[in-house]
Amino acid sequence: FIEVTHIRDLRQREITDTHIRIGGATTLSELVQLLDEAAASTASTCCASFRAVLAGVQSHVLRIANWHVRDVGTVAGNLALARKFGFESDLVTLFTVLEAGVTVVDVATGTCSTVPVLTFVRAGGDATTTTKTTTWFITGVCIPLPPPSTTIGRTYFFSSYKVGIRVQNSHAIVNAAFL
Repeated sequence: FIEVTHIRDLRQREITDTHIRIGGATTLSELVQLLDEAAASTASTCCASFRAVLAGVQSHVLRIANWHVRDVGTVAGNLALARKFGFESDLVTLFTVLEAGVTVVDVATGTCSTVPVLTFVRAGGDATTTTKTTTWFITGVCIPLPPPSTTIGRTYFFSSYKVGIRVQNSHAIVNAAFL
């Protein structure tokens, strides 16, 4: 393994009117803070119900592992585990329902692209195949925000569920999220 958490570009975080961009080396604890900042900073552009969606996602992320793990575990690490080992990832479920894209660099060609979360997890094989044919380096995740013009009069409902051996500090056996 190579330590990449000190690479500034992999830790970048950005909130705009159109998206939330999360660097791959962003820890889960930092993701919780970013979601809180996003809910506050999009107050003028997103409807209240979508801000509630971000709060619901934040609440679910707080159920991943414990604070010790969230302080060092990264977004890219979680997605990589899901891709390589078929790990029941809370983040894959949450990012999928939010229609997030994973920004990757193809190691073979050096090209950068953004792919849907499920495409990333399934690319080059299924969950039972540990040798994927596509070698990607995760640089970040982009969560699109609904355009202000489409949120007028619209109400968003979000609910997520995690079933595990314990409420916290246990990997999920089943995850579900609905938007």
